[in-house]
Amino acid sequence: MTPVEAAAALGLPHAALDERRNGAGAFLPVAECGQKCLLVAVRTLETTLGCAAD
Repeated sequence: MTPVEAAAALGLPHAALDERRNGAGAFLPVAECGQKCLLVAVRTLETTLGCAAD
């Protein structure tokens, strides 16, 4: 999944993501510890609290 796709799925504007940590246009990393989790870096705590996962 790309950062643009992740932002749309979380109901966030693309600008809310931290491009320095996500990479521009790159696929986002996935952590697997028994269950796969998509890692999405956002700019602020307020952004995290405002997410509405789709």
